[in-house]
Amino acid sequence: MAQLLADRRDIDFVIWEQFNGEELLNHELFSEYSRKTCELMLTEARKLAINEVLPTMVDGDRQGVHLENGIVKVPESYHRVYQLMKEGEWGNLMVSEEMGGQGAPPHAGLATIEYFMAANWSLYSYLSMGNGAAEMIQLYGTEEQKT
Repeated sequence: MAQLLADRRDIDFVIWEQFNGEELLNHELFSEYSRKTCELMLTEARKLAINEVLPTMVDGDRQGVHLENGIVKVPESYHRVYQLMKEGEWGNLMVSEEMGGQGAPPHAGLATIEYFMAANWSLYSYLSMGNGAAEMIQLYGTEEQKT
């Protein structure tokens, strides 16, 4: 079942050999990251995706999302896993530190997203839906909007 998400060997090959990911880690934006920290991040993301996120997929398929008295309801199993992912800050890995994110290098951040999206796309999208808006504010917003 685990390999249905994403093959770790393939991810490692793409990041470290094909894209020469260690070279990107030399950039000042990613000075707090090393290959080891990125690999640990990927390992933990994979575990979380397999052990916690993937089991919610069944409820998502069977129960779906529905509107009830003007409120959108998601499957109950989403709530605990959403909180785990939120507390672990998995939804804002690549958001800059200035905007409250972790500022993770994109090659490692996108690989973690691959695990979560493969495990349950709809659940992960709730967690990360504000990232695009945060990036737009960072790039084009006024100083007042940025604070």
